[in-house]
Amino acid sequence: MSPVAPALATLPDLLDLAASGEKGVTLLQADGEVAVTLSYRALREGARRVAGGLDAAGVPRGATVLLQLASPERFVLGFWGCLLGGRVPAPLTACQNAEHLRKLEGVLAGQRDPWVVVGGEVEDCLAGLGSDLAQRPRTLRLAALTRSDPCVSAPPADPQALALVQYSSGSTGSPRGVELTHANVLANLEGIARAAELGPGDVSLSWVPLTHDMGLVGFHLTPLFLGIDQLLLRPRDFLLRPAGWLHAAARHRATLLGAPSFALQLCLPRLKPRELAGLDLGRVRRVFVGADQVDPEVCARFGARLAPASLAPEALYPVYGLAEATLGACFPLPGSPMRDVAVDPRSLSLGARVRPAVEGHRLRLVLLGRPVPGVELRLQVEGVPAAPGCVGEVELRGACVTRAYRGAADPAAFTADGWLRTGDLGFLHDGQLVIAGRSKDVVCAGGETHHLHDLERLVREHGGGEVMLTAPSPHADAGLVAFLIHRGPFEALPARARRVRAILRRLRGLATQVVLPLRSLPRTTSGKLRRGPFAQRYLRGAFAELEASLPRPTPVGSTLERVLALLGELSVDEPEPDRAFLDAGVESRALAELALELERPGRPLGPGVLLAAPTPRALARYLDTGELPAAPPE
Repeated sequence: MSPVAPALATLPDLLDLAASGEKGVTLLQADGEVAVTLSYRALREGARRVAGGLDAAGVPRGATVLLQLASPERFVLGFWGCLLGGRVPAPLTACQNAEHLRKLEGVLAGQRDPWVVVGGEVEDCLAGLGSDLAQRPRTLRLAALTRSDPCVSAPPADPQALALVQYSSGSTGSPRGVELTHANVLANLEGIARAAELGPGDVSLSWVPLTHDMGLVGFHLTPLFLGIDQLLLRPRDFLLRPAGWLHAAARHRATLLGAPSFALQLCLPRLKPRELAGLDLGRVRRVFVGADQVDPEVCARFGARLAPASLAPEALYPVYGLAEATLGACFPLPGSPMRDVAVDPRSLSLGARVRPAVEGHRLRLVLLGRPVPGVELRLQVEGVPAAPGCVGEVELRGACVTRAYRGAADPAAFTADGWLRTGDLGFLHDGQLVIAGRSKDVVCAGGETHHLHDLERLVREHGGGEVMLTAPSPHADAGLVAFLIHRGPFEALPARARRVRAILRRLRGLATQVVLPLRSLPRTTSGKLRRGPFAQRYLRGAFAELEASLPRPTPVGSTLERVLALLGELSVDEPEPDRAFLDAGVESRALAELALELERPGRPLGPGVLLAAPTPRALARYLDTGELPAAPPE
């Protein structure tokens, strides 16, 4: 298949072309019923009225307009109204809670004379803006703009003019505004369509927010570029009933779907047999999986669960992209099953040669394909090319890659020869990109490198629950801070916290400063864990009150009970009083830490003592009485 769009200069040209056909945007209700159908022609006419309203309100041509619109129907009208009138739309998650409000305040603080277009659903939240900001944004209501006379004069066509500002997810700090030209966006739309072999016979369906690059570029602008129908669900409807997304895909014969890994994981426990009854996904050609670290285990389980619904194995389509590349950077060859490689996570530090997995150190990582047309990729280690088979920082350049961020320039974001430094660590396997993790989500301890997403996986797989790990210091010897999903009684937290500490100490030798309970893990709109901001909040003392209120572990009674409890944290799941340390698989490092915890004046715990008192009961007796078991006769 090949794209249907001819050479285009600007995004308004794209809408004009789509409006000449019969396709459009269909907004779905939670049950999959059609709520609103808006042809591309009707979308253009409504957007022209919004553009006229912006003219009447005195919004200058070229001005950046922040969009605070929760409804997909209102969003597309506001977005295209800005573009048709020569303004620059800057989508932001519609403000509906305190976290959204903080993000909006951060963005407004970096704007000069900001304009904001709002829907009625966000006005109450916007009333919470800080007093120093409350008067600054000039707020326009979309409902009033849509009643205006249409814009009569189009801005001059300039492919290099700024088209939109995409704000990054803010997973590692404050969101940054990525400036994209018309040429950037159109180049990536063509690259996506060619790399994924999309065409006029496709139908797309998405619940991903239009304020996120995957939702906006992947499932609104790409269908426009192809001249195909697009179906949109509200994100909240997906979160309330994930299976409804799949039933809507079957009902409306969608061929293109997409979601982050976390969303597939959210689906799995809710895909009961009754939900799958009669479900037919045989028309689905691509399920784009991206936006966060792609989890091969989750993808495999999702594919297996939906195999009875005729979802083809090759439909799962893991991709690599980022807002700075407009959206798509690397795609696999279409029609081939998803592939992964098992590696030793200790070998994933910058510049290191990637080693195969070994027992006890196994991490599966997904192959994400090759650069899409128009994108170049290289792996660098401190300014020089990474050696073959070694980890490097991913750098990109190409027609779709941004040249600037909104606001203050970031000299570290680009190399002297014009490549974008993504901050992602990766390597090539069979010529395909494999992402090892974010450079900011790596900690070092005992001379080894650890990726936080790998540690979180270990905790989950060994029964510790869902956690988000942060490292206030890049040196993990200082101790990790763990945020644990905990919805049970507060008194049950100490046992769960001990479990998390024990897993990290036993499997990776890492200390944990504190385990803090949360009812849910903080994520960006794309599903990325917000590790960076929460690490900073911890350092600023934002969780001091919560930490002080944590229930303390029940004091251990006898010395033997204390030895067993410590052993459980350090090495063994269910330690037995009379089982020898060596027989239980206790490593020398764990024994050394056990000795440091238990040693007291007059009771040295050197190697000789631990050999003479080889079981928890014998060690406890020595600590209580100073007596060691008699050596067996030779």
